[in-house]
Amino acid sequence: MIRWIIPGRLGTGPAQTADAPGAVRIDVRRLVDGPGNAPAVVAELIERGSRALEAGSPVLVVCDFGVSRSNAVAAGILARFRAVSVSDAVREVVARTGESEIKLPMIETVRAAVGEARGPETTGAIAVTGATGTVGRAVAERLGPQAVALGGRADFDLQQAPALLAARLGGAGVGTILHLAHPRVFSNNSALGAALHQQKNVMDVAATLGATFVLVSCSAVFGRSASGARMPTDAPRRPGDVVGLIKSLQETLAEAAEQSGGPRSRIIRVAPVYGRESPRPRFLRSFLEAIMAGEPVATHRFDDGPAAMELLHLSDAAAGIVAAVTRGAAPVCHLGGVETVETRRIAEILARLVGKPLIHEEIRLEGACGHARLDWTATQAELGWSPVMTLEAGLAEVVEGIARHPA
Repeated sequence: MIRWIIPGRLGTGPAQTADAPGAVRIDVRRLVDGPGNAPAVVAELIERGSRALEAGSPVLVVCDFGVSRSNAVAAGILARFRAVSVSDAVREVVARTGESEIKLPMIETVRAAVGEARGPETTGAIAVTGATGTVGRAVAERLGPQAVALGGRADFDLQQAPALLAARLGGAGVGTILHLAHPRVFSNNSALGAALHQQKNVMDVAATLGATFVLVSCSAVFGRSASGARMPTDAPRRPGDVVGLIKSLQETLAEAAEQSGGPRSRIIRVAPVYGRESPRPRFLRSFLEAIMAGEPVATHRFDDGPAAMELLHLSDAAAGIVAAVTRGAAPVCHLGGVETVETRRIAEILARLVGKPLIHEEIRLEGACGHARLDWTATQAELGWSPVMTLEAGLAEVVEGIARHPA
C-alpha cells in the first residue's frame, strides 16, 4: 500500500508490499527509528529523492511499516523539493498520509540534514494543555500573554501527531509545558491509557524543544490516610481509586522519562478544586439542589468519623500553579486548602447562604474516611504562597455560579 504525498510522484509505504513501477525507490530501513542517525546519511537520501523529483521521476520512500522513518525522510524530500520548512512539509505529510506516529528524533535529524535551524530559541512562553478546562483556563488567564493556550480536541488532539505539536510550540518559543489536559471522562479504566498516551506525546515534544515539563497532579495519589494526616511532598504514593492511580502513573512516567534522558520534569499536586466556574466537586450542586427543593441532604459517617475533605478555591489553585511554574524550583510542590472540612458543615453553609433550612441525614459506611490532606508548608516557604479564600466566601461564589447556570 502506497500513501501518496504528491499524487503519483512522492509516496511512502512498507518495504515488503509497496511498489510503484518506474519509481525511484529509497529504502530507509538502515536508519534507526530514533536518535543517532548521521545527518549526512539522511541528507544523501533526501538529495537523491529531491533530484529524482526534479527530473520528473516518481519517488517511493519505504521502511519496515511505512510509518515513521519513511515519512520523516519524505518530509525532508518535500521540504527540499518545494523549498519549504521542514515543519510545513511535515504538516503536509501528516495531512496526506494520516500518519501521526512520526518520531520526533527522526524529524530533528531531517531538519539537521537539510541545514534548517530548529526555530526561535525557547523563551518565557508557557504552553498550557487543557486550557479550556476550569483550572487550565484560570491559569492561562493569570499567565496572560506569557501563555500559549491549547484547548481540547477541537484545537489539538494530544493523542495525535506530536510532530505537529512540536512545530506549533517550537514556533512560539515555548520553554515550559504545563500539562493539565486529561481525557473527558477521567474516572474509569479506559482513561488510564489515554492519559498516559497524551502525556508521553507532550513529554516527547518537551524533550525535542528542550522545554521543562510540568505535570499538574492531585492529592488522590495518596489515597486514604489517617484522618487529618498531612502528606509531605516525599510521602509514598498509595492511590486508592482510578483517578489516584492514573495520576500516580503519570507522575511515575514523568520521573522515569527524566531519569532516562527525557525532559526536566516537575510535579504540582493540588487538593480538590472548587469555585464559581468549577463543575467539581459534584456533590456541591447536589447538596444545593436538595436544599432548594426542601429535600434531605445525605452525608456519610465512617468508622473513624464523619466524611471530610480538603478544598482549594480555584483562584488560590491558579495563583499557586502560576507561582510554581514561573518562580519555583522544587521538583514537587503541594497546593492545599486551609483546613479539612466536614461535608455536613459544607451543607450547613450552603443552606445559610440561600436562606433555607437544612434537612440532614447521615449514612453509615464501613471503613475509614481518611481523605489525604496535602502538607504545603515547603511550597509556602519557597514561593510565599498560601490559600486566601475563605470557605464561606468560596461557597458563596459556588451558589452564585449554580444560580447563573442551572443544570
